Amino acid sequence: MEWARNNYLEGAGENVMFGGTDPSIANLVPSDIEIRHNRFSKPLSWKIGDPTYAGTPWAVKNLFELKNARRVLVDGNLFEYNWPHAQSGFAILLTVRNQDGSAPWSAVEDVTFSNNVVRHTASGINILGKDDNRPSQQTKRILIRNNLFEDIGGSWGGGRLFQLLCGTADIVIEHNTALQTENVIMAEGAPHTDFVYRYNLTPHNAYGITGTGTGVGIQTLQKYFPSASVTHNVIAGGHAADYPPGNFFPASLDEVSFVDRAGGHYRLRESSPYRRAGKDGKDIGVDFAALCAAMPDTASLPRACVPSSPSDKRPSHNARPPDS
Repeated sequence: MEWARNNYLEGAGENVMFGGTDPSIANLVPSDIEIRHNRFSKPLSWKIGDPTYAGTPWAVKNLFELKNARRVLVDGNLFEYNWPHAQSGFAILLTVRNQDGSAPWSAVEDVTFSNNVVRHTASGINILGKDDNRPSQQTKRILIRNNLFEDIGGSWGGGRLFQLLCGTADIVIEHNTALQTENVIMAEGAPHTDFVYRYNLTPHNAYGITGTGTGVGIQTLQKYFPSASVTHNVIAGGHAADYPPGNFFPASLDEVSFVDRAGGHYRLRESSPYRRAGKDGKDIGVDFAALCAAMPDTASLPRACVPSSPSDKRPSHNARPPDS
């Protein structure tokens, strides 16, 4: 068991990475890893052009990456401040790599990314199905559940929420709330099998779910996500005709009825049409009771987790959140 808990983790290239150099032991894959209650960040004094820039052009890449790992739980963490420099600006990379060419067994599989906050970054999560340079195993069984993505894109650059490349398998993305400025999903390369996208709340923006060489929505799903389940998502500003039935398309995020979108409070009001609108009986988007219970008590909690009055108590942190 490898684990990291209750740390502040800062690094220019990559704050935390598993893999990256081929193991000297045949068939070795780092396994049974827990990453909980940490803050991953980069200071703005490293960002060229920021008023606080200190003059050293550190090679900024990302906040967290798996290149060779299995059975990984990433739960209750804060990931913030990441921008394009030495890479394109994705905060989280699940990108299998046979780095030096001698480890074709390299794998990224059985990963749960849950109850995290990702904010102030150019793009969200990039998932690579197979190493596009050398032989590797297929990335599979990835669960991305109940995360808040806030301030993705815009002045940070980029703006993509999820990117899936080179044929993944068994990816489930559910109950996430995101405020990103570009695509919800960008796809490229080989098709992705057994893909599930449900109960998520995002703006559509210009292209929503799209891929290289394909149009918005159904055309992309048919080519890159055959037999995918895409249902009960709020895609604000999108058009129902472009997507499978069973999703919701308010004209704007204002119609979602957050408690206070301008103030960063993304719980749904009781009057929201998307309260308890999932087939599982939960709100579309984040279950904030679960997310707030998983997050550590810090000054950087999302607004929805901060009590508004002495009687508005946060949930206890004693209960261990489920691993899947």
